[in-house]
Amino acid sequence: QTQHTDGLHPAVVEFDRYVATHGPTDKWGEFEQQVFLSIFHEGRSNVEMVVEMGPALPLKGPDQIVSHIEWYRRYLTLEAAKRDALKEWREGRRKTGKNPSPALNLTLDKVGERKRELYERERQERLAHLSAYKVQKELARVQEEEEKLRRELAAAEKEEKRKNAAAKQREKVLAFKERKQREKEDRDARVREEERHQRSLRNVSSTDLLRLHEKNMKIVERKQLREQEKIVAEFEQRERLERLKPRIEAKSDPSRLLQKTKGQIAREQDKSSGVNPVVGSRGMPHRAVPSWRAGL
Repeated sequence: QTQHTDGLHPAVVEFDRYVATHGPTDKWGEFEQQVFLSIFHEGRSNVEMVVEMGPALPLKGPDQIVSHIEWYRRYLTLEAAKRDALKEWREGRRKTGKNPSPALNLTLDKVGERKRELYERERQERLAHLSAYKVQKELARVQEEEEKLRRELAAAEKEEKRKNAAAKQREKVLAFKERKQREKEDRDARVREEERHQRSLRNVSSTDLLRLHEKNMKIVERKQLREQEKIVAEFEQRERLERLKPRIEAKSDPSRLLQKTKGQIAREQDKSSGVNPVVGSRGMPHRAVPSWRAGL
């Protein structure tokens, strides 16, 4: 074990230099550092912690979070080395029974003063950063409230449109029901009028009934007379056809199919007399044509 009586241990010097360079929180705000420490765990990977820290630290990007994780791992390593060095120094002093030299005490006082100055400056920076963070957070809250208000206004406008559409639909339904009710009332009125007319027709006097009966009987008699006349006419027509049937009955003579026609007989006579019969359109009689039109 190495004892340092007139100077600091290298581990203590390295830790103090590291803190003086980066600050006790690596220039992060106090609130952000507390959130970071509440999630940081030595046994977890950087990716897991970045995924969990991202929503909790909206002002820090993934690269910043990874860099801070590496800084804090180095910070823990140097801090552990410093504790071991201080423990070694205390053990050596206890074994030798000597007090630290005045130079060492002076150096420790300077380091403590320097640390206090660094801490105060870092605290001021954290306060300024925290104020900016609060302002950003307030702006985000105001924007969120404005967005919420816009959503509520849009929902209220949509609800108003829906209510207006529902009111118009109800008016249409009521108008349709009223029209159907009027049509039903008109139809019922026509039915009642028809029933009243039918009852008036049924409530006729006995004289009217007798006259109506006589009229109907005359109509029936005329119809029966026409039917009888029709039957008699048909009967007479059948008798007349029966009497004429023997006169108009035709008898077929198959031998006539083998007899020559009058045209054939006339042509044979012309041939026997030396006259050539003209066949066709030239043999047909025509009207006389003047000589001046004969060649046209």
